[in-house]
Amino acid sequence: MRTHTHTHTHTHTGARAGGIPDLIDEREESRTGYLVPPGDTEAVSKCVNEMAANKDKMREMGARGRIEAERCASPLFLRERNTVSQMMMSI
Repeated sequence: MRTHTHTHTHTHTGARAGGIPDLIDEREESRTGYLVPPGDTEAVSKCVNEMAANKDKMREMGARGRIEAERCASPLFLRERNTVSQMMMSI
């Protein structure tokens, strides 16, 4: 489930661990943020520098992230997800 911070128009950089990769789309045409190996401060620095150098790209990624967060928080999406979860538990 997305947190409150995912509803703002910020670009996210997260570790490639746990459920975090599910929250960030890395496809270039629909990128919403960056994933880096856990503990790789050099990779985080590279992502931050890239975003600082291209503020328009950063804003576009943030806007796409907000749209995705709103989609995943919509009542229809949540109902469909719950329906699928209930079907899977009954198998």
